[in-house]
Amino acid sequence: MHTVGVLDPEHPGTRTAVRQIRTMIREMPAHRIFAPDADILGRAALLSGMLCRLQGYQRDARLRALHDCVLFL
Repeated sequence: MHTVGVLDPEHPGTRTAVRQIRTMIREMPAHRIFAPDADILGRAALLSGMLCRLQGYQRDARLRALHDCVLFL
């Protein structure tokens, strides 16, 4: 989970944030969970890389572009 991985473990709000994220994931209906295979991830990475270069995306937008490409494919 990228979101949890970037949190500072020493920050006082991290424990609460992780708890909220865990609760949200556990409450997701099964039909809303999507696990792409390696082929989809590879094609999405290629597509998002081209998109980011051509459109000049900033660093913070690149991961969102990858997520969008995975969902698109």
